[in-house]
Amino acid sequence: MMGVELYDLLSAQPQIYSGSNVTFTYYASYNSTTHTFSGPISNPGQFPVPGNATVYVKVKFNNNECFSASQLNIQMTFLPVIVLKNAVLNTCDEDFNLNETFQLNDAIPQMFLASQNTYPLSDMTITYYNTLAEANAGVPSTQIGSSIVTTVSTVQVWARFQSKTNGCFSVAPIELNTYFPPKAINSTITVCDDNLDGVYEVNLMNYTNLYVDIPNTINTFTFYLTQSDAQNGVNPIANPQNFTANPFPQQIWVKVMNIPGCDDIATINFIIGTKVVLQNSGPFLLNNVCDTLNDGIENVNLTQYEPQIFSGGTATFTYYTSLVDLNSGINAIPNPASYSFNQNLGLDTIYVKVSVPGLCPDVSTIKISLKKVPIFEIPTQYFCPDATFSYTLKVEGHTIVSYVWTNPAGQIVSTTDTLVNAGMVGTYTVTVTSDNGCSYTATFEAKYYDVPVIQNMIASGNTYTIIATGSQPILYSIDGINWQATNVFYNLPTGITTFYVKYVEGKCIVKQDGVILDIKNAITPNGDGHNDKWIIRNLHVFGTKMTNVKVFDRYQYLIFEQNTNTEIIWDGTIAGRPIPTSSYWYVITLPDGRTFTGWVLVKNNN
Repeated sequence: MMGVELYDLLSAQPQIYSGSNVTFTYYASYNSTTHTFSGPISNPGQFPVPGNATVYVKVKFNNNECFSASQLNIQMTFLPVIVLKNAVLNTCDEDFNLNETFQLNDAIPQMFLASQNTYPLSDMTITYYNTLAEANAGVPSTQIGSSIVTTVSTVQVWARFQSKTNGCFSVAPIELNTYFPPKAINSTITVCDDNLDGVYEVNLMNYTNLYVDIPNTINTFTFYLTQSDAQNGVNPIANPQNFTANPFPQQIWVKVMNIPGCDDIATINFIIGTKVVLQNSGPFLLNNVCDTLNDGIENVNLTQYEPQIFSGGTATFTYYTSLVDLNSGINAIPNPASYSFNQNLGLDTIYVKVSVPGLCPDVSTIKISLKKVPIFEIPTQYFCPDATFSYTLKVEGHTIVSYVWTNPAGQIVSTTDTLVNAGMVGTYTVTVTSDNGCSYTATFEAKYYDVPVIQNMIASGNTYTIIATGSQPILYSIDGINWQATNVFYNLPTGITTFYVKYVEGKCIVKQDGVILDIKNAITPNGDGHNDKWIIRNLHVFGTKMTNVKVFDRYQYLIFEQNTNTEIIWDGTIAGRPIPTSSYWYVITLPDGRTFTGWVLVKNNN
């Protein structure tokens, strides 16, 4: 431990007490007031001292309880340490007899570095031993000489360096290794133009198991273009991991070495490999993909052509966007089955490297072009509630061969470029197909224009008041031509009047019929065809709602009643029987709440 030394406290006993029949015990602390010790030291023979230390010693007589306390002050003076490193000496056994001589002094430069030591090498006495224990003991009789003969492949001895100045020493091991020269073997390697750049290359380090009979992790391999260079160890091939030459040699030499000077040389012969024969090297035209958004970006399946390129066995297909990347073996497309092709980059050719075990690779190409989709938009179509709308679709830059229009109910309503007389509100769809095979489906909305709503029509005599509501100023008319801002119409004729309303800036007209009843006050049911019946027409303006009429005689006896949504017809009889000439009271109740009462004269011949 640096800065700490073991000290034998027992060695100080003669200095503390020279008598006998006493026992020494050692403590880290002592209280002189209470005469008590604490912190007993369990191993006083090996007490670690970090420079300086104080220890308290209890000296007790063995035949009574009397004792004395002594203070032991320890002050260490550390001398410079001799710094050594482990050493290894290797030799080549060219005779294969495991009988080699080592000069142990050859290990001194490995073990002792002047820059790491206080005293120079000249201050050292260096001796050698067979074991660590012998080296630490330093007994001269166990020393071995500086020259040693080994009979096994690995031997360990120990060196002791001792300072002549202060007597301090250090020891370190020396490993003695004997190596047989490696046996290099002539070999043959098949080479390919693996990166398809027209130049053959090979990683010579991939075949080291072929160059030597017994592999060893300490073997090193150096390659040369000529036998002379290999024998002289000059002009080695600089980049054996990627060896290439033009022209490519038929033979080179390899030197296999385990330790310096322990080596052997063999030849490496090259055979140019056979290139895989492709069924079709392309270019394949991948031009059947529609560009969904017309943005030049689409996922395409590059692998679809693999069976056409090569189907003769196990093959690996690697895809690149440029020949430079293929030659460099970088930036391979990671997912060729769903490749995100970007036509805007101008890289429309894909290079496919085809590799088959036992054969040299070859390349095929795929050219990609995307088809434009007939994209269009149809704005929201507005139309009047009582009308329809039509729309003709024009798709620029395309020849459209198919149209399918579908209304909000899911019904196909047109298969031409024009949608005619559509009257349903909601979402429409139209799918078109271009002559390039690409289709596009768009949706659009059809909505009613905002129009005023006739909430009520109030009739009073020959006057009508039209109650209409809306989001804009409203105009009123009874002929659809002449418009007025007021909603009251006076002096209307009997019969049906159509009332029209619209916004001042509106395109749509809303209309509703009203009626001023024409009620006759006399009939002559004599069968001459003139005024034989009491008829009140135009009740159909109320739709399916019924109008009720009751006719009473002067005794308030109900003689006729009718409910109708077309017209009132009374022939002046009671169930076909003539009635006396007289005035009869009528009550007419219309669906709009109006009630008409009065007398009708029935004049018979009697």
